[in-house]
Order: sequence, then structure tokens, then C-alpha cells
Amino acid sequence: MVMFWPTIEGLDAALDHGRSSKDFTAALKICEEHCRKHPQDAVGFAARSRVFTYMRMPARALADLDLSMALQGYDFVSDFAQRAALQMALERWPDAIQSWLTAISMDEEGWFETYANLQLADCYIAIGDLDAAERECAKASPTPPLPACRPGRLYVSAAILLEDITRLRGGATQG
Repeated sequence: MVMFWPTIEGLDAALDHGRSSKDFTAALKICEEHCRKHPQDAVGFAARSRVFTYMRMPARALADLDLSMALQGYDFVSDFAQRAALQMALERWPDAIQSWLTAISMDEEGWFETYANLQLADCYIAIGDLDAAERECAKASPTPPLPACRPGRLYVSAAILLEDITRLRGGATQG
């Protein structure tokens, strides 16, 4: 079943402006007004979470995402992936691991493919469980679906993570 979220009037335009100007004041105001008028509407809190994410305020974004998830009464795999990313930003590694595991278990469509496994591997590296990190890298496609860069913040490749694991184990890196 496909679910469509209603839109909040003016929010998309305010977000477009925010992304181009790096000023999300208008978007935040729209979301706050919606949340105030409709305190049981998950959409408003999800939208405000998105705005806080753009504003690089992960603690506030996570609080609103959690509230939205509680209000909506059903789970989306994307909510758990977003929760995991925010928990990573807050260096709440065990929580992020649980959220990634939930997202992976719910991802019947394969939307997150390699990305989720590699983000999970990065979390395991952060807590020092290098064996678990290697296992997640082994599950990932050898060709990353997105451009590779440093681990854990957005896109990553298994090769980069495996180099980090080798370095952390005291071995030499290639290249």
C-alpha cells in the first residue's frame, strides 16, 4: 500500500528558499505554526524534523522525528534510516546501530541497499567492533551506489571502511 503525506502549505517553497539561502527561518515558522495548530498531526513534526536536520540541529530533529513516529502509528523504513543518521550525528552509536538494523529488516524493497550496511559498519567501527563492521562491508555491493567519501557522514564505500578497519587493527593500508 502506498501512503501519500499531505503537504503543509508553503513549506516546499520555504525549504527551496532555505536550501539556496541557508536561511530556514521561514520554513521553521511554517512548521511551528502547523505543529501548534495541529499537535496530533505527525506530518508537522516530521516536516519540522526535516527543517532542523537542514539547520544542523540533530537533537531537535531527532526529538521531532521520534514524536512524529509515535503519532503516526505505523512505521516507515525511511523513518528508521533518518533516525539512525541523526543518532550518528549525535554519536549515539548503539542507538544508531539498532535503528539501522530495524531499517535493514524493514527494507523489503531494497531502497537502502549498500548504504544502510555501510552506515551500520561505520557505527560498528565507532564502537570498536571491527569484526561486525567487516561483516557489514561483506554484505555491501563492491560498487557503491553513490560517490564515495569519508565514512559515516553521508556516502561511503566498503573499500574506505575496510582501509579504516585495517588501520585500526594496526595493519598497513594500500595505496
